[in-house]
Amino acid sequence: MGNFLKFMKKHCLVLCIFALIFAVGFVACEDEGGGEKNGDKVKNDPNITNVTITQIGGSVEVSRGSYENLTARVIGKAGTNPVQTVKWEIASSGHKAGTRFDTAVNGKLYVAADETKNEITVKATATANTSVSKTANIIVIDNPAPQTPQTFNTITAAALVADIKIGWNLGNTFDAHKTGDWFPSATDATVTELETAWLPGNTSQKSAAVTKEAHIKALSDAGFNAIRIPVTWYKAADSQYNIRQDWMRRITEVVNWALENDMYVFLNSHHDEYNFNLFQALRDGKLTIDESLNMFEKFWEQIAYNFRNYDERLIFEALNEPRTVGSQAQWSGGTSEERANLNMFYQQFVNLVRESGGNNDKRILLINTYAASGSESAINDLALPNDPSGTGKIIISVHRYIPDGFAFQRYGYTAWDRNTNGAAITSELNRIQTKGSALGVPVIMGEFGAVNAEAKNASNPAQRNDWVDFYVTEAKNRGIPCFWWDNYIFDATSNDSETFGLLNRADNTFRFPELLSAMMQAAGVSGY
Repeated sequence: MGNFLKFMKKHCLVLCIFALIFAVGFVACEDEGGGEKNGDKVKNDPNITNVTITQIGGSVEVSRGSYENLTARVIGKAGTNPVQTVKWEIASSGHKAGTRFDTAVNGKLYVAADETKNEITVKATATANTSVSKTANIIVIDNPAPQTPQTFNTITAAALVADIKIGWNLGNTFDAHKTGDWFPSATDATVTELETAWLPGNTSQKSAAVTKEAHIKALSDAGFNAIRIPVTWYKAADSQYNIRQDWMRRITEVVNWALENDMYVFLNSHHDEYNFNLFQALRDGKLTIDESLNMFEKFWEQIAYNFRNYDERLIFEALNEPRTVGSQAQWSGGTSEERANLNMFYQQFVNLVRESGGNNDKRILLINTYAASGSESAINDLALPNDPSGTGKIIISVHRYIPDGFAFQRYGYTAWDRNTNGAAITSELNRIQTKGSALGVPVIMGEFGAVNAEAKNASNPAQRNDWVDFYVTEAKNRGIPCFWWDNYIFDATSNDSETFGLLNRADNTFRFPELLSAMMQAAGVSGY
């Protein structure tokens, strides 16, 4: 005890100084910034005044068995820059255990497939001032997509393609997007406005052309056993690439109609590529390549999840005519750099889909050449992604409107004669077939067609009938099923009108029955 007292007397001043320093430091940590610290972020920041939950389309609807990426904004006093992090939680009670946030900080709200509540209250609290929060009501609705995996016939891509006789594209509909000064707002437009923006005619005519189950049935009855549904997603998404739930439900509805009519369905990301940059260097008006890949991944994460439980008749197509829009070589096969980067996109696509659950670990997937081109460079540089599911699950596709002069009729009138022009078709089909054989994968002609040019030349209908017979027959002989591009435009309004219309959606008849008959006979459809 005596030694201890001697020690304290000798070192008392030093100990007092250390105690004082420790106390001052502790108080400083508590008081710095006017609040208690949590890591580097201050709690109870007096500059924070409000939190808003910002979501596209106003009120938030989430389908059972789906999810929504909620976003929030932390608002501060003028001239301040508050920390934007919020903590998410479900504020209401009685919901199913599967209805939850992925994590407390990312705003990804899953709604259980068996959720019985029709409304859920969520809460976002500013992490820098836990006294400031915001609640919002989430409307829970039924999801038209199956909530458990459907029976899946595990077939190869080659077997699936061999079963396709002839396909049809629902063109200029869900793929419409902004190419000029005007387009319906992604935030305020109705689904119908987004769907009909490119369709011709007045409001009444557009309304008649809105996709209906009767249209799909008419196609199936005519002999089409496959449909390609081109969809542009960014026009119905917010700045974080969260897709509107009503847009997703509308696409799901049309997919369901096609499957109910026993058609193979090809669902894609169509004109989203208009935002992409496949160069490493930054280009004016384009996202960086990393930003492009982020948009691509965000969209396919949501698409794959929504459609994860469908059977093998639903095929995912990664992109449409992937390219750097406006670049010098966009229609001649692109550059080697772009083609290599496109292969990277496809690998990410395969990885993402395979990890998304349901039947997607074995779903058949489709990839296109650069710009869906038939050029040697585009075809030769397409690399098959490494597929975790094994081999036999990939299809490749090209789009060929050939011969170009006859198919588009942009300058005067170009006649068709199979003896003179046929080699233009067969040479490209041979090149595509050779690539498919080398990779060990089947090939489809994702888009083809020739415009109605009867106004330019009275012999056009007969020539077009012969052209489609030659084209589809030669493709069929090589195991390549063809998909007609139908953009619902029948009559030319200018010299470069793309009049590929076939099905008249107003009355479910086919405008050119002889063309249809020639196409079906060449494809081997019975009844013609």
